[in-house]
Amino acid sequence: MRLPNSWPMLSKGSLKQVLAGVFIALFMTPPPSLHPQWLSPDTLALPPVGYGRLSTEDVVLDIQTNELTLRVQPIHPATLRVIPLDAYERLARTFGAVEEDLAQGVRRSGFADAGIIIVSFYGSADRARFSADDISIRGSSFLRAAAVIPLTPNWSTGVVESRRTERAILVLNGPLDVLAPFSVTYRGTTNARWDRRRLSMIEDELTRARGRAATEGR
Repeated sequence: MRLPNSWPMLSKGSLKQVLAGVFIALFMTPPPSLHPQWLSPDTLALPPVGYGRLSTEDVVLDIQTNELTLRVQPIHPATLRVIPLDAYERLARTFGAVEEDLAQGVRRSGFADAGIIIVSFYGSADRARFSADDISIRGSSFLRAAAVIPLTPNWSTGVVESRRTERAILVLNGPLDVLAPFSVTYRGTTNARWDRRRLSMIEDELTRARGRAATEGR
């Protein structure tokens, strides 16, 4: 959903309301009366958080070069429901610490439902250079970073030391459908394993999570 032309003129209070909508859509399952513009029927039909059993490894894509490994983790209500509660809570704390930056990033993207990913660069050589600008995602559309929110203090140097990790949240320049196949490319290397097999695993785990939640009376 594209943001209205009046978006750049939003007051600070309105910006916080939009931020609340983003955060609720990702990290809570509120009643439909709260922020309905952010909560699609599909989101509301998802199981509660904390009933997933997939590991983080199951919901990321990795690309390895001679100097580093890039890890991309899509952040979406569906992928958040298939991971355990402790992993979910870590992500919620991460996003909670950068609330206003996230809102500004969504504003810059021009899309209320802009795709959001966490990227990590792990160095396997001394002083490996990296750039979020070299990451692209191809699914139903071609996506790049519209805004970058650093999570580690040395991100802005564009250099990762050996056996160190630099992380950031990327707000994309359009929506990312995590329930459809997509690929990630970094400097000519592509990982296309967000495929039908991966989607089947996620959909099966969502079904199991609903069952666990129902069994426990939620």
